Amino acid sequence: MEQNLTSLALGMSPWMG
Repeated sequence: MEQNLTSLALGMSPWMG
């Protein structure tokens, strides 16, 4: 679960930025 959240955060970082 932790990896999923990290992957989403890192993948969304550029998307939201």
